[in-house]
Order: sequence, then structure tokens, then C-alpha cells
Amino acid sequence: DGIIILVPIGLSYHWQQEILEKVNLFKKEDIQIIDNLLKVKPFEKFNDKKILIIRHDLYADCIASYKKDYDSKKSLKDLRWKTADYVNIKSMWGKQKLFVCLDEGHSFKHTNSVKTKALFSTKKYFDYRAYVSATPWINGVEDSYSPITFIDQSIIPMPENAFKLWISESIGNRWDKYAIS
Repeated sequence: DGIIILVPIGLSYHWQQEILEKVNLFKKEDIQIIDNLLKVKPFEKFNDKKILIIRHDLYADCIASYKKDYDSKKSLKDLRWKTADYVNIKSMWGKQKLFVCLDEGHSFKHTNSVKTKALFSTKKYFDYRAYVSATPWINGVEDSYSPITFIDQSIIPMPENAFKLWISESIGNRWDKYAIS
């Protein structure tokens, strides 16, 4: 019904072009690229669109813009992302089923970053989730916690710190004691 693609800076138009070239279900007017000028309340503004392509660095602003006292110049790091529900994406966008695709999803590895907190605060609205990354986790397996638990919490059924301890005990000293931070 609705697709949100979260992309790194500079890849929005690339994604749009790839979709238009390779998928015959969508036309250019079905896709909206959310840039800095369009980040405020995008779901109600573009409820006629089927795909929203949003830069990683703008997603938190897109969500926080539904907060009553939102100010685009203020830092979002002190917002209560876990307890507040700033926007019901499905109802604002007028969609029944939502899919989210995280391009270069490894950039959401830090659970304390604003963009990761914003993403997790809206997780319940996504019926389908995909993670795309060509960056290997060879020496950073512990960084896989956030992206994997976003896709499916049952894959790693433990808190983040417990996962990091489990990983360090399981493989940390096997090859290089500095492989796990």
C-alpha cells in the first residue's frame, strides 16, 4: 500500500530512477522524494503518493514534525522517542500496509543515535521491513544488533548489552581480542 525507502544522502534520485527503470508498477508521480524543504509533515502532504524516499538524516525530523512544538532548528536528541508516539504513519498517510526499506541500513547501528531512535519509534507501523547493505560486519558483529532487531526482534532475543557480552564471549577472543569493542 505504501513504501518508505530510507536512503543515505545523495541516493534519493538514484533510487527513484532504479524503481522507474526496473519496476513497471510505478510511475514518476507515484514517488515523492523528501528533501530538507519537504520534511515537515510529509505523510499528510503526500498521501496521494505510493513511495516516499527519505534521506536517513531527515527521517527523525519527518517524525518529530508532528510534535506540537516542533522546531526544525532544535536538536532532536532530547526527545522521548521510546515513550512518545508523534505520528501514526498509517493514518496520516492513509495506508493500510506499510513497507520500509533501509538502504545502507548499517548506518542505523547505533541505538542511541537520533535517526535510529526515530526509526524504532515508528517500527510498529511497518508491516514489512527490509535491510539493504553491502558493508560487511566482519570486525563489527556487535553492530548488527540494532538493524537485526529492527527487522525481527525474535532473531536476537536479548537486550543489546547482553548481546554484546554474548558475542564477545563467543567469538571475541578467538581471532583477535580487539575484534569486539
